[in-house]
Amino acid sequence: MKAFHLCMGVARTLISGNTGIHQYSFRGTKNVTNKVMRTRKRELFAREPLGEKSVQQMAGIGKQQAEKLKDEGYEKAYQILGMFLQCNKEEEKFKSWLKTTCGANKKQQSDCFLCLQEWCNNHPL
Repeated sequence: MKAFHLCMGVARTLISGNTGIHQYSFRGTKNVTNKVMRTRKRELFAREPLGEKSVQQMAGIGKQQAEKLKDEGYEKAYQILGMFLQCNKEEEKFKSWLKTTCGANKKQQSDCFLCLQEWCNNHPL
């Protein structure tokens, strides 16, 4: 488990075990909520080509969301990327679509959005 302590605006990380979560804090932030959390799932997804990855390989998409997406005709990550692009990479539009389509909660919506945003940054279209 990772524990994080903020000391004068700098994150110090104590690591015991492998949770697969990376958390960063930026010096001088006024609010702890400005931290960026990266899961191992998101990190792996964002750095590799899409290929034939299933939707469940995306951050924010669990078994239940994957089943609902499959029922709606979305089985592959590239199909979700297509919807992300149809939403013009706009956060609120994409999150709204994801909530409507598979019932993703706010954290799942955010994780999926950030996952696709990071993938696009790493793989310019």
